[in-house]
Order: sequence, then structure tokens, then C-alpha cells
Amino acid sequence: SPVIFTSVNDNSIGAILANSTGVPAAGDWQQINYRPTSAGSMSNAEIRFVQLALDIQDVSPPLNNITIKDFSYRGIYLHANSTLTAPTITGLNVSTNAVSNIPLYFASFSIGSVVPTINGGILSTAGTGISGAIHLYGANTNPSISNMVINGGTHNLKTENGAGGTFTGNTFIGSSSDAISLGTSTVAASAISLNNNAIIGSGGAGIRVNNTTALPPIKHNLIRQNAGGGVVIETTQTQPIDLYNNLIVENAGNGVNVLNATQVRMFNNTIADTYTQTTTDAGLKLNPNASIILQDNIFANNNTAVGVDVYTAAAAGITANYNFTTDGTLPTAFPATNLTAAAVPFASAWYLGAASTAINADPLVTVIPTFLNLNPYAQTNTVDVPNLDLGYHHANPAPAILTTVAPVSSVANPIPLNTTTTISITPKDTAGNLLGAGARVTAALTGIPLGSISRVSYIGNGIYKLTYTTPATGAGSDTITATVNGTAIGSIVLTF
Repeated sequence: SPVIFTSVNDNSIGAILANSTGVPAAGDWQQINYRPTSAGSMSNAEIRFVQLALDIQDVSPPLNNITIKDFSYRGIYLHANSTLTAPTITGLNVSTNAVSNIPLYFASFSIGSVVPTINGGILSTAGTGISGAIHLYGANTNPSISNMVINGGTHNLKTENGAGGTFTGNTFIGSSSDAISLGTSTVAASAISLNNNAIIGSGGAGIRVNNTTALPPIKHNLIRQNAGGGVVIETTQTQPIDLYNNLIVENAGNGVNVLNATQVRMFNNTIADTYTQTTTDAGLKLNPNASIILQDNIFANNNTAVGVDVYTAAAAGITANYNFTTDGTLPTAFPATNLTAAAVPFASAWYLGAASTAINADPLVTVIPTFLNLNPYAQTNTVDVPNLDLGYHHANPAPAILTTVAPVSSVANPIPLNTTTTISITPKDTAGNLLGAGARVTAALTGIPLGSISRVSYIGNGIYKLTYTTPATGAGSDTITATVNGTAIGSIVLTF
């Protein structure tokens, strides 16, 4: 059993104290401190109803299997005033419903470095301030964070005053503004490495590059269903940005929006199914004076409402070779190596089809680029030498989809008129494994619809959802059918 640090008002643990109100609340007590003379470690502990759970300065205690609940200010505050703060943290779970809080706040000042290593766990916050669920401050702040789920907050990750870090294999989901905000308009972030992350469902951009020093390539990420676009590169960014082998899909407005005049290099990305909203929205939008090099990218079906695959404003500088568009907005004469076809080049979801024009489409490549060769999603059965496939590369062909048991949630019928019902879809492969965040899940009303449905969105833990709204009057039924990677998985009949 874990050791539990909690409020005197928490009657659920141990003896009931005489001065207990029986109503514990976030902020009932202050904090646990580690200072330069502190020793020891913490394992299998739970910290509840605190103001600041762990305040660690200039010391590096190992932390293992720590749960922090219902704090009012900060979950873990790592800071360095004179020397190194570099704890190794595994199995961290931090959650709170308080709105003015930061689960992880790491700060370095004039002397000292904050370089923790964190692997595994969940951060969940309802915070609505300007900070991130992970907030990094100072030029000597460079954490390494991997295999975590970061859910909620104004930003999932915010960096300022020169902070950097390495982020690998994480899921960033559900922020109210930009999921990842790098730097500010006046102070550059340091080297931020974003590799193999899923960045999903934010209220703003998936990644907003405000101002950074030279970055490692942003590569191998799934950037999906963000309300303010996939990637936004602001006018204040003065260093080149590299986007390699990312899957950027189903974002609203623009897949990638380049606002600045600094060179952007994009290789082997797939940008598809953007929910364009104006005629100048696009899978890739290049504003005046933007400068970009494009090679081996796929831009497909980014004109879902209006808009185009690639929008190039006057005075934008562009060099484009061996890219594919479904609408010809990179004409084959610009230069002649670009490809276009009305047919989407995918077999299912965003997996390349065996007969796709995007396979073996760049005959000039004699060595597979390092950023593809090291990608765990490299599709070994179609990447070959000397030719190179276009777009993002997956680990294997699309998985076979479980269809014998429809993974669509049941709904109690009849449903009241003029109400909204949530329906969940949990797609699996034929071995029963969850498909996770990268599946292409669609739903449609069959026949003559009486009600209406929303787009399908990913909410985490392998679950997708949509909402169904019944009509205001009348009686009847609707049938919703669902598909995963183009395969029908079942239907549900809704009566009202």
C-alpha cells in the first residue's frame, strides 16, 4: 500500500482527527521540501489536498510511483538556484480540478540547471491560466520527458525564457489553447526536441513556434484534430524549422501555416483531410515572404469544405520537388517532378496503397534519409533503394480491423427529442489490440437522416467519440454506421 500524505480534513484515511471538518480541499496544507542538504528518495507515495506537493531545489531525489491529487498551486516544482536539480522520476500521476495550477513547473535561474528525466505516467489538469500543464522556464531548464499522457490545461507544454527539452513518445491532448507553445515573441526557446509524439485535440494549434533557437527536426509526430491548425510558425520565428516525416491530419483551418520569412524545410510529411474554412485555408499555407523547401510530401484532400492542398501567397518563396497533391495546387510544371492525381494515394487511413503514385516516386534518392531510417514507423515493405516513397511512413501495412464484434457503444432508446447523445467507438485489430490515436475513424447517417452527427474525435485511451442530436419534433429513427481505416465495423440504430 502507498504512503499517503493528506489533509487533516481527509477522513477517508487513518483515524479521524478531532479538528477535522471532514471536507478536505486542495491547498489544505503547504508542501514537502527537498533542499541541498536533503537525502533519500520517495517511492509508492500519494500526496493529496496540498498546495504544492513537491518543492525540490538543487538536489536530485529519485521519485518512483508517485501520485499527486487535488493540489491548488503546483504538483512538482523543480528549480535550481546554485547547482544541479536532476531527479529521475518514473510512474508519475498528477491530477487536479483546481483551475489555477501547474502540474509540473521547472525553472532555472542565473546559476544551476534543471534536467530531470521523467518516464511514464499521466498529467491531468483543468488549469485555465496562461501556463502549461508542463511549464518550463529558463535557459538551463532541459528536461527529458517520455511516454506520458498530458491532458488538459491552457497548454499541454509551454516554454519560455530560453527553456528547452526532449519529448519522446508522449500524448498531448485536450488543451484549451495551443497544445505546445514554444518560446515567446521576445525571448527564444532553446533546443526543443519533439519526436514520436501524438498531439491531438487542442483548442488552438497543435504546435505553435513563436520564437526558438535552432531546433532539432520536429519529426515522426501525429498532429491531429487541433482546432487552430496543426503547426503554426509565427512571424517572430527567426531560425529555420525542419518538419520531417509527420502525419498532420484533420486539423481545422490549416495543416501547416507558415507566417514568417525564415526558411522552413518539409520532407516526407503527409498532410491530409484538413477542415479548411476559407478559400485561403490549406494543407500548407504560405503567407507573404514565407520561404520553404518541400520534398517528398503528400498533400491530400485538404479542400474538405473550401480551401486547397497548398496555398501560396504572392512573394512567398518556394522550392518543391517530388511532392503529391490531390488538387494540383503544386502543378507538375512547378517543377516537373511534382505529382498530382484526383485519387487519394492511400489504401486505407493514411497508409500508402500498393499501387499508389506516391510509392517509388523520387528516383533521385540513393540512400534512405536518416530521419526515415530511424523512424519506428518506417514501412519496410515499401521503402526501398534507390527510389523513395512520398509522405509519412508507417511501421507496417494497415492492420486488419476487428469487425465480428462492433466496437460501437450502445445507447438507451428512445432518446428524447432535441437532445445530444455521445457515442463512443473503440476500434481494435483482429487480435483485440486497441488501434490507438492513429486510426481513421468515420461515422455517417445512412438513408434519409432525421437527426445530425458531429465529426469523430479522439479522446484518449483508444476511444473515439461523436455526438448525435435528435430532431426537435417528430418520431422515428436514424442509423449510424462506423468505419475504421475504410472498413465497416458496425452500426447502431437510434430511435426517438
